[in-house]
Amino acid sequence: MDSALIRTLGWTTATRLRIQTCVDLIVVLADRHGVFRLGPPGYLRLPATARHWCGLRAGDRLLLAADPANSLLVVHPPAVLEEMVAGLHAARFREGAA
Repeated sequence: MDSALIRTLGWTTATRLRIQTCVDLIVVLADRHGVFRLGPPGYLRLPATARHWCGLRAGDRLLLAADPANSLLVVHPPAVLEEMVAGLHAARFREGAA
């Protein structure tokens, strides 16, 4: 994980985290009842079940989006990015053709 994002969120190795899937995204939230924590030196390991659910493989590049106001991080897997880009392009090209 990008250490700058972790710092922006204010998370430390003492921060308890909840990791859940939301359709095909992974959402990580600070949660005092969470069972996950950052490992040293501030790395976040995503559970195998979450990686499997979202189709992540070793070496996949991810888009990370932090929401510091809500202390959450959204992990966008490659398939989601491809879908977002394809949808955006389709909409833009339709607008341009009109």
